[in-house]
Amino acid sequence: MSMLTEQDLAEIREMTEVTWANACMASDWDTAAALLTEDVDYMPSDLPLLKGRQAVKEFLMDFPELREFHQAVEEVQGDTSLAVMRGTFGGTFMVEGQEVSAVGKLLCTAKKEDDRWRFAAVCWNWDAPPAPAD
Repeated sequence: MSMLTEQDLAEIREMTEVTWANACMASDWDTAAALLTEDVDYMPSDLPLLKGRQAVKEFLMDFPELREFHQAVEEVQGDTSLAVMRGTFGGTFMVEGQEVSAVGKLLCTAKKEDDRWRFAAVCWNWDAPPAPAD
């Protein structure tokens, strides 16, 4: 097995910190879904497992409007076909007309398919319950 290359690391970071975050901010769920494997396991905070790209897209379509969102990769390990990534996220979103902010952590696996990295499993949770923004 070959270790992750610098290019692999850069692609995973770009997918996580830029492409996913930008797609979510724009409510571009087609772009977000394209970053997932067809059989992705998606484990949102305090909700049951979502199985498959379409289920995740439907979940995201119902997600509250984002006002601000960011993700940061903290660590990536793996080889040139499978990677495990640990990171953090934060954002502000609208709930019943009120801005709510939260931060949390995520753990993901990514697979390389057709020379492109895609999330194969995503698990995230809040560090504390979301609270009204200051």
